[in-house]
Amino acid sequence: DRRLSRARGMAAWLVMEYGIGTLGELSKRIGRDVTTLSSAARRLQIRSKMDMELAEKVGKLLDTFS
Repeated sequence: DRRLSRARGMAAWLVMEYGIGTLGELSKRIGRDVTTLSSAARRLQIRSKMDMELAEKVGKLLDTFS
């Protein structure tokens, strides 16, 4: 499911951007490989640069953590 994949990517992005934890900790919690999470975060970052609607959603979410 793409929504779950995006949610995992966003969680990984938050971990990477704000140091909420580590990707290793997140990977254990959600049962995904660290490399998979890192790649998902990078893909989401790239997509958000091309998709303004996604960028707005991501921005709002990131703002709640800053």
